[in-house]
Amino acid sequence: MHWLAAIFELKLGINRALECQREQGAVADTLKASEMNRLQLSINSARMPNHARDSTVRASNFMVSTLNALDAYIQSHVEADNTWMVSTKPCFEEYAD
Repeated sequence: MHWLAAIFELKLGINRALECQREQGAVADTLKASEMNRLQLSINSARMPNHARDSTVRASNFMVSTLNALDAYIQSHVEADNTWMVSTKPCFEEYAD
């Protein structure tokens, strides 16, 4: 059961990170380039060709791709192995008389 809770928390963290990235993109749409942080510049790099040579220009794409890949990996393993759903022995069997 602890494994399932850990997976659930990890998936929540991934979703929170993706939501923060979307929020940063929305905020960045209202700012000038000089007011943006590196993540916001990375998110909006397509509309700002002057920043195309910045070393962090692909950071946002990398972050989103990595989070999506991690989420897909976790999801495929949860769906592939349903042994976590059913326990055939009592939790405290080793302590039974």
